[in-house]
Amino acid sequence: MELFIAIGFSLLALGGVCIALIPGVPAMLFLLIVSVLFGAIDGFVRLSQTELLILAGIYLISFMVDVLSGVLGAKYGGASLRSIAIGILGGVLGTIVAPPFGGILGLFLGVLISELLQKKGHWSALRAAGYGVLGVVVGLIINVTLALIFFATFVSFIFFVN
Repeated sequence: MELFIAIGFSLLALGGVCIALIPGVPAMLFLLIVSVLFGAIDGFVRLSQTELLILAGIYLISFMVDVLSGVLGAKYGGASLRSIAIGILGGVLGTIVAPPFGGILGLFLGVLISELLQKKGHWSALRAAGYGVLGVVVGLIINVTLALIFFATFVSFIFFVN
């Protein structure tokens, strides 16, 4: 029975890797919750608290990538701090209004409109907004990679380490 539970939770974690491909969906949080639930059900025998801390560390790295990728991209593209803040607001609103891709559009429009209102040239505003979106795409690629690492680490902990 324990083997079936481990396989079931591994399949749930694999599903988390798949949803990591969708921007704005908290796939890594899902993976962390699956891990904690497995540890609790298993009595922290196959997945110790130390191993859970390692998985939580991977989650925290992913969270920082989520928070900073679009911001760093926009900043690299020349956006002002005000435009970045408005882009973040646009990203949050876009995610709420039109998930999952509305966040990317909201970030783009927020930075673009803010840069235009600050009397920056059209090309400069487009560059800043485009780099913000590029940062989000790079962050998505990094997070998919982190989800795969999380999954491989989780599976190795519950099947091979102990």
